[in-house]
Amino acid sequence: MAKKKNAFRKWLDKSPRGTMSSLATSMSVSRQYIYKIAEGNQILSHKKAKELSKLTGLKLKEISHYKVTVHVA
Repeated sequence: MAKKKNAFRKWLDKSPRGTMSSLATSMSVSRQYIYKIAEGNQILSHKKAKELSKLTGLKLKEISHYKVTVHVA
């Protein structure tokens, strides 16, 4: 079964060749890090998610794949 593409992956698919490398350079991360985000295999810090949102024009909630719930006893 094919994995459902997230909004960032769809955005990348529509972008010109080299966009992943440009994003990596702009964010001071590796191209592999950007690839992992696109595949839904990388948890982003809030700071990096905001940075990616600003660079792509995607909403923060479209980029953030994982939600963390903290229970206080």
